[in-house]
Amino acid sequence: MSKKASAGERILGSMKQDHRAKAGKTGQTRSLRILLDECLPIELKATLAGHSCTSVVHFGYLPSRKKESLLQFANGIFDVFITLGAPQSLDGRKLRGTQTAVIALSARSNRLEDLEPLAGKILVALKTIEPGQVVHVRDDRGVHR
Repeated sequence: MSKKASAGERILGSMKQDHRAKAGKTGQTRSLRILLDECLPIELKATLAGHSCTSVVHFGYLPSRKKESLLQFANGIFDVFITLGAPQSLDGRKLRGTQTAVIALSARSNRLEDLEPLAGKILVALKTIEPGQVVHVRDDRGVHR
């Protein structure tokens, strides 16, 4: 009896295949598996070329969970979790016992036009981010969320 794969399982399978294919190419930066928080527009993934990217919502994880439980969920599946802001429990320290890094964005809002200026800084951070590391990426243009 075959069991139908959930949306999350299908996406994960696709991401693993894509990740392995990109990892085999020489002369390129590493391809990371990225999970976008539910508060970020899925269109942000277009600015993260070269990486496998999905959102919490598309992956099928229930919305409105605490970020800490999202990190537990993402551990071992995703290399990086990108969110807007970060809980105080994540500020300025390395996460212990997790393989998933966090990029905490600070922007005027969660609208794509306010996040796109951060794309270059996000891509730079992705080149050097290590498992469990928390990196803050700020928009230097004004009021932040």
